[in-house]
Amino acid sequence: MMRRWPKLGRRDLALWLGGAACLALTVPAPSAAWAQTQPSVARPNFGLEAPPDTRGRFAKSKLTIVTDDGRSLPFFVELATTANQRALGLMFRKDLAADAGMLFVWDEPGQRAMWMKNTVIGLDMLFLDAEGLVVGIAENAEPGSLRHIEAPEPCVGVLELNAGTTRLLSIDVGDRVVHPLLGGPAEGAMGAARPSR
Repeated sequence: MMRRWPKLGRRDLALWLGGAACLALTVPAPSAAWAQTQPSVARPNFGLEAPPDTRGRFAKSKLTIVTDDGRSLPFFVELATTANQRALGLMFRKDLAADAGMLFVWDEPGQRAMWMKNTVIGLDMLFLDAEGLVVGIAENAEPGSLRHIEAPEPCVGVLELNAGTTRLLSIDVGDRVVHPLLGGPAEGAMGAARPSR
């Protein structure tokens, strides 16, 4: 014999929904321990198919790449300046506008390595010193690859652009990325350039 659920009146239903909402509010949000960090890699494995809210948590800013032959190439980028932002990066994004990218910045120069775990679009990576000088480029990083892509020397920033952008625009080592977080002019940023930690 099948058991039937009792009919709920409006008052009972309101109490049940209110209790469920209170329970949802008491469940703690994921912490930094949610990510399995690896010391030199910017993108750890989150252990989930997709973390919540993969967009909208990054400040946005304008930057310019000034090439050795004097061209100024404008881009509109998201800023990854905290450990959590750098860990998430462009994971799970399905598209990236031609003039868009993500600028990863650390407080101090160091030996940096990136990887493409959970990243589904191909990327070019420009490794930058504290003044924005391009010290290395990794072209066409393979989506989903676990291979570590290391900077050729200690750097303070990495600019990620769509795969093929550096070749298409003839961006090369020795060009300069101009941005306030890399010793560039302050007017390039929209709002606070460096979020609080």
